[in-house]
Amino acid sequence: MTGTAFADLPHQSVSVPGGHIQYRRTSPRSAEGSSPPLLFLHGVFVNGNVWRGVVDRLADTFDCVVPDLPFGSHEVPMDATADLTPLGVADVISNLIQALDLAPVRLVANDSGGAFAQILTAQQPDLIDSLVLTNCDCYGNFFPLIFRYLTPLSRVRGGLFPVAHALRFRAVRRSPLAYGWSTARPLPRDVERAYVAPLRHSDIRRDIAKVMRDVHPRYTRAAIVTLRSFERPVLIVWGDADKYFPIRLGRQLASDIPNARFVAIPGARAFLPEDAPHELADAIREFYA
Repeated sequence: MTGTAFADLPHQSVSVPGGHIQYRRTSPRSAEGSSPPLLFLHGVFVNGNVWRGVVDRLADTFDCVVPDLPFGSHEVPMDATADLTPLGVADVISNLIQALDLAPVRLVANDSGGAFAQILTAQQPDLIDSLVLTNCDCYGNFFPLIFRYLTPLSRVRGGLFPVAHALRFRAVRRSPLAYGWSTARPLPRDVERAYVAPLRHSDIRRDIAKVMRDVHPRYTRAAIVTLRSFERPVLIVWGDADKYFPIRLGRQLASDIPNARFVAIPGARAFLPEDAPHELADAIREFYA
């Protein structure tokens, strides 16, 4: 990457219905007719920092926009009245795209961010230039079975407090019920701490509880029905060692969505941008060459 590294990019803020979203951007469009920007969507209990290695490898030629969505690792809470149901989150992303004048955008998504990317693309395809999905929730896996305890827990007042408390301990963070199976190698300690630190605040826990309490496979199953007629370019990049999202799911997405190309990344797991940023960046660069 030339110029400022992702870690040094300043946080900016944009107002959307329901609150404010922080984001980082590498190089805003300055010329008429320039290529559509890349908008990176992360999953729950992480933030835009998950894309740091990928963006550092793409920002020399791509306009990269990386928001911190209200998924539990964000620092600025949404309004108490914000709609953060799955359809509401899709609207938040849609409003972000329109507020920053990104449309038509190249959408790049990982983990549960991939589910919201599918929902948004199915609802408002005109906003989307193309779609890159990495290991993510899809079909009946929203959430994966091992994490479905979070949905009923999030419906209980204060139910996520013990989860936030437990995540203070590295042994818990490295368990399969947290980040343990998400990467092939342990996350750096400072990255883990940055992901879990915001959960100390009750309004951040309120936001992520609202996101999770209505999560259900009916949303991803409905989205794929519409995406079977989505004619714009799609790239599916999947780590083949994922224990949450088996590679068969990625292959099925590539089979179900027209004009989809499939790339397998050996040895990588669910957090593909953490495990294989170089390989993922190369796949994205080749896709848009």
